[in-house]
Amino acid sequence: MGGPRANNIDDFMYMVSFVDSGCWEWQGGLNKDGYGIFNMIKLTRSRLAHRICFAYFKPDEYSDDLFALHKCDNPKCVNPEHLYMGDNYDNAQDRMERKRFVHWNAGRTHCKNGHEFNEENTYWRPEGKRTCRTCDKARRLKIKLKKKENENVE
Repeated sequence: MGGPRANNIDDFMYMVSFVDSGCWEWQGGLNKDGYGIFNMIKLTRSRLAHRICFAYFKPDEYSDDLFALHKCDNPKCVNPEHLYMGDNYDNAQDRMERKRFVHWNAGRTHCKNGHEFNEENTYWRPEGKRTCRTCDKARRLKIKLKKKENENVE
């Protein structure tokens, strides 16, 4: 707990702009995904600005082991009231709900065996990958039959 802290909160807040939506938008540097980054004295690398802000204002809720997720869907926002901590599953769910899951295979409408990816036939794994339920069921049946066959041989 405790997490990263800005050496001087005034230096940090100088980089924040308060907008009408309630977001505190980071005016400093951004990473490739559009999240604010803040260079802290005595550290060898930058830190995500929204994590620093959350850790500063809500140290009892902060965890280095979790993601700081945005309720407002604004990656530049550092308002601790717009953030919450979540695990990898929460982060994947959040990406899918906001239609941010982009994968080379995302545009395909059918699995490699020709089964349609629809609501009934698609299983979304916690890490955000989709699986064809029909193929998965056939794969499990094949494993079960192979196991039964091996038991009969012994």
